[in-house]
Amino acid sequence: MRLLFLNHNLLGQGTFLRCNNIAVQLAKQGHRCTLVCVAAASRYRSTRIEEHGIEVLIAPSRGGGHYQGGGWGILDILTRMGALSLKGFDLVYAFDHKPSVALPALLKRYAGRVPLISDWADWWCRGGHMSIAHNFPLQYGTECFLEENTKRWSDGVTTICAALRDRARALGIPEERLLHLPSGADIDRIRPMDRRKARESLGMPRDIHIVGCISANLIDADMLLEAMAKVFAVRRDCRLLFLGPGRGWHRDLAVALGIDSHVIWAGFQPYHRIAEFIACADLMALPMRDNLVNRGRWPNRIGEHMAAGRATACCAVGDMIHLFGEERIGVLSSPDVEDYCAKVLALLDDPRAAEEMGARAREAAERRYSWKAMAVRFCEFLGRLPETSGLRI
Repeated sequence: MRLLFLNHNLLGQGTFLRCNNIAVQLAKQGHRCTLVCVAAASRYRSTRIEEHGIEVLIAPSRGGGHYQGGGWGILDILTRMGALSLKGFDLVYAFDHKPSVALPALLKRYAGRVPLISDWADWWCRGGHMSIAHNFPLQYGTECFLEENTKRWSDGVTTICAALRDRARALGIPEERLLHLPSGADIDRIRPMDRRKARESLGMPRDIHIVGCISANLIDADMLLEAMAKVFAVRRDCRLLFLGPGRGWHRDLAVALGIDSHVIWAGFQPYHRIAEFIACADLMALPMRDNLVNRGRWPNRIGEHMAAGRATACCAVGDMIHLFGEERIGVLSSPDVEDYCAKVLALLDDPRAAEEMGARAREAAERRYSWKAMAVRFCEFLGRLPETSGLRI
């Protein structure tokens, strides 16, 4: 098959990881995959690269490419419409609904008569990420319209979590056109590593406890820092290893809480080094407040924790309740600072349990949550749809 993957995110960030990993697995099966995303640096020209067997078209980000979460860049949209209009594809897989995704996807579906599958990876409007955009009513109204109607107009819909699956059902999308497809774990590029060797390699102390956290979008970073301030008050030998932005409101909060010196600000790291940083941690942190944003997502980083074989301290919110209850890959707290702090301390005090949870996490990643397994489920879903059953899947 010739597949087109449309994604509004910057190269290497956010839902790009989900989109890219599925494309890579399908390319391994012999399919020809083209993925479109946005340049991380502001640019006026598009570029093309070959990576892991797929063609990646990187559109320019000037002209509003980052506006309100991306997907509104004029140059981005024009590049996609022009570069893709004459190319032939057997299937379009559109990740979320932003104009830079929806417009070329709908053009292909209606003008090119190409089957369209939509992926619902975040709860955007009606209480989700875009709630702040009520200050921009035209944009908010457009996004509400596109978020729901692109799913209605698609031949099939994949949802990252149960909450979005239920929302799709409420829109009237037939059950046979729905697939609950969580994000996977990259078990090939992220593998368990020895903690002592990883710390020596990165120059980190060997005689302390380290709680790791990966956060590019800073969702619930305030909860994390407030909880860790309480952890540090009990365990002075503990540090937080933070992979993500090194400057911003969260850093100011750490200073205000008096814990800035207890945080190892590692910044953003290349993907191929993620496993080494995770290996330095005794456990990984994934705090989640109970709101629509968190109930309507599946955090990408849980797959990285699982692939690296590390236990995770999380909160009983959304799909994490089922995942942790079934696979026993860490501990769940209620979604509040006090209980989250208590669960982190309990796991730090029981390193044997943490090791066992980490081993189960890696086993679950290999058995059920690998990206290969997700790609297989996706292909089986395509085989059940009338519009795509005739394709060579």
